Amino acid sequence: MRELPIVFNAEMVRAILDGRKTQIRLVVKPQPESMLHDKKRRMPKAFWTGTKWVKPPYQPGDRLWVKETWYKNYPHRYGRFFYRTDGECIEIPTIYGETMPFSKADGLRWRPSTHMPKEAARIWLEVKGVRVERVQDIVGSKDVFREGCPENEKHDALNWFVSLWDKIYAKKGFGWDVNPWVWVIEFNILEVRL
Repeated sequence: MRELPIVFNAEMVRAILDGRKTQIRLVVKPQPESMLHDKKRRMPKAFWTGTKWVKPPYQPGDRLWVKETWYKNYPHRYGRFFYRTDGECIEIPTIYGETMPFSKADGLRWRPSTHMPKEAARIWLEVKGVRVERVQDIVGSKDVFREGCPENEKHDALNWFVSLWDKIYAKKGFGWDVNPWVWVIEFNILEVRL
């Protein structure tokens, strides 16, 4: 069992906390010329893309700690961590036991998720399964909902997913229309520290 980081934006962290998100799709890099796998889409430990051997980023049993936008109110060891997903304004405890609001207007500077240390992680996931497919294979599947589709978008879940996918990957050359090969990572929530 490995412990590895995974980065999520605030919208996806909220979906995990709400219990809506149990899957993530990540682009396979480099993209294979063709792909061979069995009918059940089980993944071997590695596969040939036509130019090199590629391994999945995660294996079943791996534990993932979620990196998200964060802030630590005191630089020393006993500081408290806050998370942007929970709001733009945070309540900082004072030395007198009260709390005071602290926001961007007061100088709050959120730290990027990529810089989050493991000790600040509040969400831990366990990888249940890994498979590979084309991103458009999600069409007509319950997987759209496992990707974290919000309640107010359920009537048009596929368009919600396509929009989200293009927002993240279109500028990188892996938009919906390209239909890239993706890793489908299924996970369970192990722990959420509040």
